[in-house]
Amino acid sequence: MMDKNSIQNWARNLVEANPDHLNDPDNYIKHIGQVYNLAEGVVRNILARYPNIPLIGEEVSLASGLHDIGRPLQKDQTVHELRGARYSEQEGLKKGVAIINDVSL
Repeated sequence: MMDKNSIQNWARNLVEANPDHLNDPDNYIKHIGQVYNLAEGVVRNILARYPNIPLIGEEVSLASGLHDIGRPLQKDQTVHELRGARYSEQEGLKKGVAIINDVSL
């Protein structure tokens, strides 16, 4: 599964492949890392207080880090979340967003 650096690298590659779609690409990459870290801390705090909640911190952090992955794909930022979700579905397995352990799927 991806980690923060993997997401930031993927985002950096998308920025390079789609120049001029973002006003501040460096801030975009930084934002992805900050959101990932924030989610990681929130999950850690929740689990410290409520250890029986079935949260997987790595998955929540991954989803948080990926929430803006669609921004570099198009200059128009409207529905970038949906664009990013579709892109992650189409390209995510190749990039290690998720690993399918059950080959019978």
